[in-house]
Amino acid sequence: MKKIMVFGLGERGRQLIDEYLQYNGRNQIVAVIDNHASQSHYRDIPVVSPKHIEHFLYDEIWVCTIYYSEIKKQLMEEHGIPEEKIVYMDPVMPILEERLRERYRNVLDGEISVQGDKKAVLDYLKHHRARMYCYPFWDEYFLKENTPVFRDETCGLFYVYYESKRMYFSRIFNTEQKVRSYFNAIFMEQDYRSPHCYWNDEGMKKLSGTGVDVGAAEGIFALKIIEQIDHIYLVEVDKNWIEALQYTFKPYREKVTMISKFASDKDQGNSIRIDSLMEGKTVNFIKMDIEGEEQRALYGCCNVLKNNHIQLAVCVYHRQEDNECIGNMLMQYGYQVRNSEGFVICQGEWELDTDTTDFRRGILFANKEGLRDEVFSNMHTEL
Repeated sequence: MKKIMVFGLGERGRQLIDEYLQYNGRNQIVAVIDNHASQSHYRDIPVVSPKHIEHFLYDEIWVCTIYYSEIKKQLMEEHGIPEEKIVYMDPVMPILEERLRERYRNVLDGEISVQGDKKAVLDYLKHHRARMYCYPFWDEYFLKENTPVFRDETCGLFYVYYESKRMYFSRIFNTEQKVRSYFNAIFMEQDYRSPHCYWNDEGMKKLSGTGVDVGAAEGIFALKIIEQIDHIYLVEVDKNWIEALQYTFKPYREKVTMISKFASDKDQGNSIRIDSLMEGKTVNFIKMDIEGEEQRALYGCCNVLKNNHIQLAVCVYHRQEDNECIGNMLMQYGYQVRNSEGFVICQGEWELDTDTTDFRRGILFANKEGLRDEVFSNMHTEL
């Protein structure tokens, strides 16, 4: 058992501590470090200023803030903390990492070997902390500090350039560092080496016509293809993103329809079926990333799936069963399915309530073209 100090008592730091205690983490949190400590304890754990670190025995300091680089520099230069003891840590991840290391203990200890593409993530885990993407490219983006961030003084929103086009950010991203951190994360998702990349499929590289972006968020998917398509429906219920999306797609407003609802299997309240939204329209492509609600949304999409030849990119890592269940559903409608290469660790908070933590496939691609005999050979359901 290691002794841990957590740096930062902001929202993310409190979340990390609360979850770690609730789900019985194997290590002991001996203190919380905070530059502006206004309380002596949190959850019966001492809260101290950095100058008191020397009074504690500890193995690691977990830094749970986007200002990791600054904190790391402070700890090393002002307090003499060895670099190897300073660890960046997202909320949720400590518990997930402990579960993964226990699940693959024999592999990580070298007692048994693993072949295939799971070998890459386990080799990474032998020498690094667990990340959403356990691949070397994660490290390339994590501390990237040179992403230019701009502020539009006419509306007060920050933006970056993506594909030579302005991508605006919600008002909750109210500092350059918050914007840069978020953009680096989504840009990393779409790196060609990422299991989360929407474009690692030949069909997705040639999109045209009319499509639906279900879970548009900041709009990175639609923004990449906006000039090559005829029209896109942006389905996004998070009000924090609606304003930003309107500014991002202002130059293309004749091509974009905003739908501020949940995509679901029912038309009621704040929910809408894709079948209702797209009734009577030809649909050429759908991208779907809605935090584990993908199955429900696809049940509300049956007529669209049956009556069109759609190119799909659907996130399937949010729930353990999604890859198989969604794949089987789409095959019933005549689609050929295949996965993106590599694996993802789902960092959703709901993961903590289950014992199914594992590496999962990231994206399921599907269309009605190709060789039917290759369906199952190209679909990875064994995790």
